[in-house]
Parts: sequence; C-alpha cells; structure tokens
Amino acid sequence: GGQSLNPTHNKLYRNFGNVPVTYPVTLTGVTEFGCIDTDVATVEVFPRITAKFSLNKPVICSGDIIEFRYDRMGSITNYTFQFIGYGDQTWPGDAFANGVFTKQFINETGSPLTVRVRLTVENGNTGCTKIIDKEITINPRVSAGFTQNVGTNTIGCNPLDVTFNNSTIFTGGTPFNGTYHWDFGDGASSLATSPSHTFINDNPSSTATFTVTLTAISVHGCISVIPQNVVVQPRLEALFTMDPGSVCSPMDVTFSPSSVGATRWLWDFDGIVDNEERFNNDPFTHSFTSSD
Repeated sequence: GGQSLNPTHNKLYRNFGNVPVTYPVTLTGVTEFGCIDTDVATVEVFPRITAKFSLNKPVICSGDIIEFRYDRMGSITNYTFQFIGYGDQTWPGDAFANGVFTKQFINETGSPLTVRVRLTVENGNTGCTKIIDKEITINPRVSAGFTQNVGTNTIGCNPLDVTFNNSTIFTGGTPFNGTYHWDFGDGASSLATSPSHTFINDNPSSTATFTVTLTAISVHGCISVIPQNVVVQPRLEALFTMDPGSVCSPMDVTFSPSSVGATRWLWDFDGIVDNEERFNNDPFTHSFTSSD
C-alpha cells in the first residue's frame, strides 16, 4: 500500500517471511490535458536474514574445544563459517550441525594466536548476504618434560638421590614462561624449576616405584602434566655382632649377621684370615691366632 504524487519516489520494502514476495508498482502519468498512460512493474523482495552466533569460550588453551551455536532461519539458504587466521577451515556444515557444532583448536606457535570467526548467511540471492565476526584467542600449547640424573647410582640403590632436569617448553620451541609443581609420589613436593629429591625404600624384600609428576602451568593458565617412574632397590643395611667382642690369641669368634635386604655377604677380615663370601645370614665361627 501507499501512493505518491512525486515524479521520483523511494520506498522501503520489507519481507519477514521465508519466501520471496512480489509487490506490483503502478505508475500513472497524466498530462495537463487529461491524457493518461499507465505502466506496471514488479519489485521482488527476498526474505529478511540475520547473521548471529555465540561461542562458549572466547579464550582457550591449545587443544581445547569451543562450542558454536548459530541462529537458523527458514529464509536462510546457506551458512558459511570461516576461521580467519587459522589453518583448519573445516566445520560440519549446516546439514549436520543444525545450529550447533564443536571444533578443536591447536596452537603450536609458542605465542597466543588470535582467530576471527566469521559467519556468512545468504538467502539465495547473491545480493542478500549478512556477515558477523567474533574473535577467539588460542593460547600456546605447553609441553612439559624432564629427565632424571642419578649420578653414579645407575641401578637405583636405596637411598636414591635424583636431580630432575626440567625441559618444559611452549610447543614450537619457545622458552616456557610459567610455574611448576612437582609431586614426588612419596608425599613430598616442590615448586622449584629443577629440584633434587632423595627417595627411600624401607622395604627389604621388593623394589619401590615412585611416580614423579611434573605439572607446568603457563602464564596463560594452560597446563601440561607428565609423569615418570623412579624405581628404588630394596632397603639394604649391613649389620652383625661378634662374640666375644675382644679376643686373646688364640680365640674362636662367632659372627652373627643380621643384615637387612642382603642376598650375598662379603666378609673382609683385614687379612687376619681369608676373606669370605657367604649366601645366607647364618652365624659362623672363625679361629683367630696372633702372628706375634
């Protein structure tokens, strides 16, 4: 509806439906003598569309997943998501997403990465397009790592002193900036970068395994956790008594070993009698005679 007596006229047409609407436009020309001529044209108005979406996490750590929700309208014939500044452009497509989808983002550059997410919607007419952009920040991936240095105690005898050499980085080789937490698996912990710790196994009959866990937390709040095992051999303590404790030559002396965790006993008598290797913890007697 609507009329105008002006030779030129502007009019705003709206279509809130889901299909194109055609409006007839009639121009009637009248001369000063009353002569009349009429021309009829049509204006086709495609349905109104809007581009709108939301995301649940605008700032994430590498490897996290973002959920996207976008408004669907019957008048929209095509939806396109772009991830400008990011390599992987895949998304399920509207036929599968049906208004919601998730996508994982990876950042192994060593620095925060800003990605512009763009939704473009169309209604079948190339001139009817709407675009909306939103930014997300992907903080760099943390790669926690460390090695163990046990010095010369390579078989892990008890007690075992270990120095942990921290090799944590931002993936991509960038030096790490953040904090550390070490859990040594025996109730002790440390916040040092590369700590040392002594592991003790009180069990004389079996090895003890301690799981050492390093948690690295970046300045962006991103976390990487890595565990390693430290194995400590059974407790070993050499103990014995002798009777009598002091002797006059010649004299028999009885040795009563009470060692903990031993499987082989090496006796050294300082050259007075021959050294001896035994394979049990049983008492035994030696005769000692002065050479003077």
